[in-house]
Amino acid sequence: LIKAEYLAGVKKRKATGANKTLRQAIDDYIVARSNVLSPSTIRSYRSYQRNRFQSIMDKPIKEIKNWAAVINKEAEEVSPKYLKNVLGLISSALSENGVELPDNITLPKGVSEERPWLEPEEIPVFVEAVKGQSCEIPALLALHSLRRSEIYGLSWDEGDIDLSKKLLRIRKAVVKDEHHKFVKKDTNKTEKSTRTVPIMIPELFEALEKVKDKTGPLVTCHPITTWRRINRICKSHNLPLVGVHGLRHSFASLAYHLGLSELETMQIGGW
Repeated sequence: LIKAEYLAGVKKRKATGANKTLRQAIDDYIVARSNVLSPSTIRSYRSYQRNRFQSIMDKPIKEIKNWAAVINKEAEEVSPKYLKNVLGLISSALSENGVELPDNITLPKGVSEERPWLEPEEIPVFVEAVKGQSCEIPALLALHSLRRSEIYGLSWDEGDIDLSKKLLRIRKAVVKDEHHKFVKKDTNKTEKSTRTVPIMIPELFEALEKVKDKTGPLVTCHPITTWRRINRICKSHNLPLVGVHGLRHSFASLAYHLGLSELETMQIGGW
């Protein structure tokens, strides 16, 4: 039966090299790195593969010639930065199979989007406004330079919060995998992201002390809920709608105001 199916073409030979479709090339690229890529990176790659360049995704890569036209079409639908990221994946997947993107491809120039942040005089207003709110701890953690993934990676059980020394140990991160499930990984975004952050805002220390159950994850509220509550507070107090990541950027403003050097700011912030 197996032999008959094979001869009938039900079982197809595995494509190799330039005979692979673009989808197969990306599949192989991801699978070969499944143990070293971050779950969130794999999630992004799968999204690129599923949603972009669909007109050529199932064509053999050696037969794809109209790159300029296809890229131009994609540029109408996504931002320059997003397109650059997708092409980075495609280029790497092609290169592994002996195919290179044409040298004459031109990418659209991106428009710099400056994220909003809180100025030093706005930070006390925000800290007072968020006091006692359900989003107080994650908001003040972000204001201490923590990324969203780092906030949700903090755990009482693993000694990440040291109240006796007023320190936060940033060692792990929680991100979404390709199945949109939150997973904890044992590394941060970059090597310099693993760091120790002093608790500088008294209100954060007070809020942490008041936590009754000091076991398990420090923050359990859904990230989107936290983001919405932060922006709701900002809007009601005429502050920039900074969200979680804008508070991380505000840390640089706070550090400058406190007189920290650029090197100290970079080390604490994991930049």
